[in-house]
Amino acid sequence: MGWRDGIRAKGGGRIRILGDGDDTGGGFFEFAGFIELHNEPGYHGYHGVIPYAYWRGRFAFEAGYRFHFGGTRPWTLRLTGGVEHESDHPTGPNVRGATPDVGFVNLNDLLATVGVRHGVIAPTHAAVTARLHAVTCTRDQEVCGRGGGLAGDVGFEAELSLAQELRLTGWFQKWSLFAALWGQVTLPTNLIFPGRRASVRLGVIRHRSADSLSFFLQALGGTDVGYFRQADVLQLGAGLAWAMNSP
Repeated sequence: MGWRDGIRAKGGGRIRILGDGDDTGGGFFEFAGFIELHNEPGYHGYHGVIPYAYWRGRFAFEAGYRFHFGGTRPWTLRLTGGVEHESDHPTGPNVRGATPDVGFVNLNDLLATVGVRHGVIAPTHAAVTARLHAVTCTRDQEVCGRGGGLAGDVGFEAELSLAQELRLTGWFQKWSLFAALWGQVTLPTNLIFPGRRASVRLGVIRHRSADSLSFFLQALGGTDVGYFRQADVLQLGAGLAWAMNSP
């Protein structure tokens, strides 16, 4: 749950179809996705506390191979290829089409990722992802909506992510400090709006056998095409995250 000029609800996950965990070698095949519900910005009417008017969905099929290297701090090298789709939709015929304030996203792309995970306790994560967009449209709501969302251009996007944990001691030894950096650049075309986004997240996290829990502060800035189309935003906030681990 979150707040951005109105309540938003988001849930998602990653399903491991083939392969073992992040700290093991071998091939893998996974499905990842999320769904987000939200209303128009500034909508605080009768249903303002319930996000329902629009939904945003994203899913990806990813496959690749992990190379595992032992030692006092074992690490893995991950090579991944995948197919992604993301788009915005109204929930029903009683909801009018997306307005410029709501935004419009129609992304269809192929991705390639090189990632490193170093250490099991207080690990370091780093990944570089390149995306080749095919039939992607974020420039104009009316044009992007023609032909059932099949209008779009070919484009390119690059993404960098880095996270580092630091194990605490004493009364807090079950927790780790963490810092995460993320950045993304999308090159413009006639139908793809240029994107430049970055975020910094600082907090504490506790890993358990079945789940993990974290508290964090976050700063986000850049061009946010998905929520407020073609708008530059700067946000500061705090959050609580919980994730369940699959066996």
